[in-house]
Order: sequence, then structure tokens, then C-alpha cells
Amino acid sequence: MRKIYSLLLLLFISQFSLFAEEISLKLPKDQQNEGIQRIEVVGLKRTKDEYIQSLLEKYIGMESEKIDVGEVETSLQATGLFTDISIEIEEDRMDESVLYINLTEKWSFLPIPFFAYTDDGAKGGGFVMDTNAFGRNNMLMAGGSFSAESYTVIGLFVKGALRPEVPGYTIITTLSSGTEGIKDEEDATIVEYDFTRLSGGFSLIKKITENTSIGSGIRYAYWTTEHPWFDPARIFSAHMEAKYEKQDWNGWFLLNSSLEGELAYSFDVNNLPFASVSIMARGERALLDRMRLITKAALYYAEASHISTYKSQKEAGVAIMPEDFKSEKMLGASGGFEIGVSSTALGLVSVYSVYQGFLAQNFDEDTFWNHGPSFGGRLYLKKIALPAVSLGAAFNVTTNRWNGSASFGFSY
Repeated sequence: MRKIYSLLLLLFISQFSLFAEEISLKLPKDQQNEGIQRIEVVGLKRTKDEYIQSLLEKYIGMESEKIDVGEVETSLQATGLFTDISIEIEEDRMDESVLYINLTEKWSFLPIPFFAYTDDGAKGGGFVMDTNAFGRNNMLMAGGSFSAESYTVIGLFVKGALRPEVPGYTIITTLSSGTEGIKDEEDATIVEYDFTRLSGGFSLIKKITENTSIGSGIRYAYWTTEHPWFDPARIFSAHMEAKYEKQDWNGWFLLNSSLEGELAYSFDVNNLPFASVSIMARGERALLDRMRLITKAALYYAEASHISTYKSQKEAGVAIMPEDFKSEKMLGASGGFEIGVSSTALGLVSVYSVYQGFLAQNFDEDTFWNHGPSFGGRLYLKKIALPAVSLGAAFNVTTNRWNGSASFGFSY
């Protein structure tokens, strides 16, 4: 009798399962919680469709009501490849939920002229750049810059890390030669020397989560000069890096919040080995639709490093120091606002104003503190993802000195 009851029970369970499956098949798709079934993109030209599918694959299977359309647009804006983005979620003839995206691609392969003027002179040149190499948002760049004192030639390829299982990498090589100098915080020239520098590097980047990544790499630099103060250098270095970055598109600006750091150990064939660390934090927040708060802090620290590895004020994220000031120990911080003035078919025009502070050690190993405001305007071209026209000025309150800069082609 028990065997009969067991048999009947199994038969009932199997029939109920078949009945439930049949009911599920007859239910509308939105009641089955199958979520987004596919992503369709209109407007792609050079970009591969599989790149977009990989970029947005986390939305496949997600319930329609849980999808943040603004988050999808931020992911697309962050690539720097698209404009005029519209996003809709609809059901097709098969009652499947589909994420429809309509967009326009920006120019990604073009020659870019370069001209910059600062208080230390003019510089020009050009680059051939492809910010969408192979249709997968890779960067390929080759070109150079030239001035009356020196020249620099560069070649660069960057393959981004799109998913945790597929690492990205960077390959770079540069050649520089000419005359350069080192100035102190008062804009007085300490030393000038002729030099030649050849360098190259390779690094791997692995994405850990959507917002975090880690990496490591190696670099080699050959640097020579005839100046009696400095020895030639052949420097091998290995580095580790980590980065957290979160972005948000508010219709006017792509807001960035990030924290990144790098630890490097360098071995100089002709001199003692040395270590260096760099850290940068950035925070941007929309106060109004057209206004964002921008803050930044950056640290670079090395001990007994070679003169060829000394950094300029750009490493600390400030603009109030002389262009040729260099140091192996510096800390910079700034905070202020950027306002979108107008958005036209040409691009976004903005003005900015920040206050900057700078703590560093000069060539004589004296520690000093400078501070002052920096302000200017930018034009973010709608067809190119770079601030291609920039006008700026900075006033160093401590030294009572102005810095000015203007550039066309790249912001400098």
C-alpha cells in the first residue's frame, strides 16, 4: 500500500510541475520576471556592437523597472565616444523586453594640431590619434611636440580593461632631446643642461569590480647629459597601482570621483636604487545642473631619486608654480567650481575658478608653501572627447607672480 501511495505522490508532483511550467509559458514576459532580453544599438559606425554588448551586459536579465536609464547613459558617456544619447525600454513583437539605444559617434580617428603658450614660451606639434582603435575604445596615438629648446616624440597604445576576466594593458615609448632647466619657487633658474631621454614601458590592468582596478608594470629609461652636476642614468623600474573611480553624467558634466595610487621601485645602473609613491584623489559633485564642485589632492614622494625622474607641478595638480619647477617631494590641493555657460552644436563652453595650495621641497631641499587662485575657460568639443580649447591664468599669492596659458588642439 505504501508503494502505491508513493507512486501516486510522485505522479501528482510531476503533473503539477508540468502544469506550472505550462502556466509559466503562457504568462506575459513581464510577469515571468525574465527582464531585459537583448540590447539594440542604433548609430554605431566604427564601434563594434560586441563592445557595447560587453559594456552593458550586466543589464541583460535585469528587470525593466530596476534599470536606471541615467546609469546606462553614464556608462556610454564615460567611454568618450558618443553624444546625443537616447535610451528607451520597450517590448518587441515577441513580447521581449528590449533596451533600445540611439546615439551618435564622435570623431575618433583624426590628426590633431597642437599649440600651447605659457610664460616659459611656445610649443607646437601634432598627433595622429585614434580613441576607438579596432572599434573597442582602445587608444592609439603617435606624434610629437616641438619648441625652440627641445622636442618630444611619443607612441602610445592603451587597451582598456572592460571585464574582470579580460585584463587591459598599456604600451608607451618616448624620445626627448634638447635643453631644459630647473627653476625654484621664485622663478629663478638654478641650472640648465642639454639632455637626451629614451624611455618605454608596459603595464597590465585588471578590473576587480565595476569601479575598482589594480595593475602592475615595468619601465625603462635611458637619460644622458654632459652637465657635470648629473650622472647619466639607465633606470629599470617596477610598479604596482590601484584605482577606484565612479562617474555620473548629469546632462552637462561627467562627474568623476576617484582615488588612485602607485608604488614604484627603481634600480639605476649608475646610481643607488630608490622608491617613489604617488596618490591622487578627486571629487566632483553637481551643485546645480550647470555648476559642479571640483576638488583635487595629489601627492608625489621619492627619496634620493635621479634628477631625470623629478616631477613638475602637474604631478600635484596645480598651476601656480613656474613651468620649470621640479621636485621629488610635493603635495598639492585645490577646490572650486566649474560652470557650464552654454551648450551648442560646437560643444560645451565652461568657466572655472579654483583655489590651490602647494607644499614642496625645492632643489636646495628647503620646504616651502605657496597658494593662490587659478581660473579660466574651456570648450569641450561635441565631436571630440577632449577639452580642445583652453584659456587659463593663475596667481601665486606667496610670490606675487602670474602664470598664464593658452592652447589649441589639446588643453595644456
